[in-house]
Amino acid sequence: MSSENRAILIQKINLLEQNFPVETWEINGMHVWPLFKKHLFFSLNSGNSLHTTEKVKSGKLKIFTNKAASLLSALNYILKLKIGKCEIVFSGAASHKVYYQDQFINRYFKPVNQYLAEKNISFLNLNFDSSPQSKGDDFAIDKLIPLFRGDKVKIRDLKKLPGFEAFLTSVNEYFGMNQAQFLSGLIRNLNTVARWKKLYLYIFKKTKPKASFGLCYYSPAMFGMNLAANSMGITAIDMQHGAQGELHPAYHYSKVPTNGYNSLPKEFWCWDDHSYRFIAQWSNGTKHKAKVSGNPWLLYVKERAVVTDIPKEKPIILFTHQPLVPVINEYLVQSIKDTCEDFLWMIRLHPRITVEDRNSLIAILKEEGVLDKIDLKIANELALPLLLEHASIHISKFSGAIIEGVALNTPTIILEQIGIKTFSTIMEPGRVIGIDNPSKKVILDIIQQLMLNKPNKKSELKDFTHLVDEITS
Repeated sequence: MSSENRAILIQKINLLEQNFPVETWEINGMHVWPLFKKHLFFSLNSGNSLHTTEKVKSGKLKIFTNKAASLLSALNYILKLKIGKCEIVFSGAASHKVYYQDQFINRYFKPVNQYLAEKNISFLNLNFDSSPQSKGDDFAIDKLIPLFRGDKVKIRDLKKLPGFEAFLTSVNEYFGMNQAQFLSGLIRNLNTVARWKKLYLYIFKKTKPKASFGLCYYSPAMFGMNLAANSMGITAIDMQHGAQGELHPAYHYSKVPTNGYNSLPKEFWCWDDHSYRFIAQWSNGTKHKAKVSGNPWLLYVKERAVVTDIPKEKPIILFTHQPLVPVINEYLVQSIKDTCEDFLWMIRLHPRITVEDRNSLIAILKEEGVLDKIDLKIANELALPLLLEHASIHISKFSGAIIEGVALNTPTIILEQIGIKTFSTIMEPGRVIGIDNPSKKVILDIIQQLMLNKPNKKSELKDFTHLVDEITS
């Protein structure tokens, strides 16, 4: 989806939020609007069709066999699972991990883990979405999910919500979606979240933590963790992992119950003042709180970095790519062509880029004759904070890497209106410049301007430790 279409989609979802009493919607004690909002946005933004009703059929025997095998595997795993009391529980996915200095670590949890270990404070790391490639000593609790069942949600439960029938009509008008498929998707998500809630209740009753940390709170597992934590008086915390603001539906609410949504985290730990102010604005007067923690990963890498791989022959321009349409804009390709003799361009691919999009990007760069002049290897192997710190200029659309680059005092060019709107409060002449209608000429002029007025690269990163001390004291 293009950035323009993304903005239009979010505007329509915001209208739904404003026009219906979504803050009152509860099913089985669960505030469901955050889940509905996420389901709408990500189904449409990812290109998943809401217009068809095609189903994949499997034989009953095969379904039964698979369920039985999963159940036996889960029983075997839970019998071996030995967990006791701890003060903090962390939950993340294998996709949140990176290889760094010969370790496979969660880049946001590891710094906090290390600080807790130094203070002899107990903690537990859980993987809620593990994979065969996931290594380390984290518990893969997704293996346990076949053992847990939540309260089942049915279509009649949805239709009891005040204004829901009219809501469905508006959704159909806005998006032309297939109503049956939309409803079945909502029910599937709600039932999955309910199962995760039961699993986390089991974990929390054993661990009795003071707080739970999650990444990407709007996944089914993290919704379930928030529900379990909130029901037990445990402080549920979401650690920022990327761009937030009004163009990210999971971090923007115009209606919030006074006691908050029990499916949301209690605290949002933000990288910078900009992110903090936005969440603090809509959460004001509720039980949700925004706090500035800084970016633990930036601080961790800065304190341990030993860099030998970054070329120094030319100034570096780093472009942090995102999974948008087109895969790369013509104006950017032409900018690379005109400057590749004077700069080393690095393209950092988004973690969610598909194989098809990666191949398409490479094909375009090869056809334009610049593939061999661009670094894709080091740009996608080295830790992003190191790339940003050594780059002379950082270019992006609305990636969370913009916040990281600004924190590291790297001159930044923000492309397109959606990026400018997202990061409007951090624009600064000569340091962070937005281009709402990009062209090769404008980009080249700004590159020249930034290179003539290089800022001092010294950066002062915010520290998270005082917030950890608050929780554990």
